[in-house]
Amino acid sequence: MEFDGINYIWLGEDKMIKKYKTGGWKKLIETVECFKETDKNVWLGINPRTQKLFNQYRKRSMDINFFDTWEKAYQYIYRKAIEDAANKVKASDNAKNYLEKIRDMKFNKESE
Repeated sequence: MEFDGINYIWLGEDKMIKKYKTGGWKKLIETVECFKETDKNVWLGINPRTQKLFNQYRKRSMDINFFDTWEKAYQYIYRKAIEDAANKVKASDNAKNYLEKIRDMKFNKESE
């Protein structure tokens, strides 16, 4: 099994926990198999030499998020896209207002 270019030992379907990861470079939502999970973390991969779990990830972070269902992952990225679009519209409006202020400025000899 490969995840982010790293090969992992696969323990079998009955021992894996399916999660849906957002924030990847290749796919907006990627199905991943976790070996262990807690309320806040998931673990991906087993070190072949030591047979210990490694690559612990937070379920929620700025970059990568893990969800129990594809629908929850989709809702998350959809909501983030709407927020990003709204922020860009606001930034564009602010830039237009600033440009209008500069355009409407009059030279004032007294201010020199």
